[in-house]
Amino acid sequence: MFKNVGKRRIVKYILTPPLTTHTLLKEESQELVKQHEEHTQNLLLLAQLSKERRSLLDWIEQPPTPLIDRIDYQPTFLPPALPHLHFHQNKKLLRIKKYNEILEPTLNRISPFFIKISKTRIWAENSQYDPLWEWFNRLQDITLELDEVEYKLTLKEWRLLKSACKHLKKVDFSYPATRVPEYPLNR
Repeated sequence: MFKNVGKRRIVKYILTPPLTTHTLLKEESQELVKQHEEHTQNLLLLAQLSKERRSLLDWIEQPPTPLIDRIDYQPTFLPPALPHLHFHQNKKLLRIKKYNEILEPTLNRISPFFIKISKTRIWAENSQYDPLWEWFNRLQDITLELDEVEYKLTLKEWRLLKSACKHLKKVDFSYPATRVPEYPLNR
């Protein structure tokens, strides 16, 4: 702030060229007239551009309504809905594959037995065997819709299902006629 205190000021004078007093030739005067016309045209163009700039600034500050709002178009049909995409985690895919290898053979193994007992009226209509039928129907649902059911079952339920399938592998269902008695015992 006090760096220039006490220094001498240098005053700069504008030097103007000395005026010439000679007369202009006709060619020089025409050239000056052309330069003057070009200068005025440039000034007019500059004024027009500044006017357009002001109108563009007004347009930017208050943009017009969007085209979609200006068009009165009502679609006559709706596009089809997108399918529900759900990507499984890798460990869940591996679990589905593993349990698919266990459930399908088990269901194929016990299905003839349940077909045989469904034909007998006592097994099919007795309410005592309803839990057995519910279990068989649930096993069919789980086998057919394993991708959707996988998220609803807990790990404990998966373990119990796996152990039940392993126990069913040990039972011989090869001759269902010998396994199903004619009259089941009433408890």
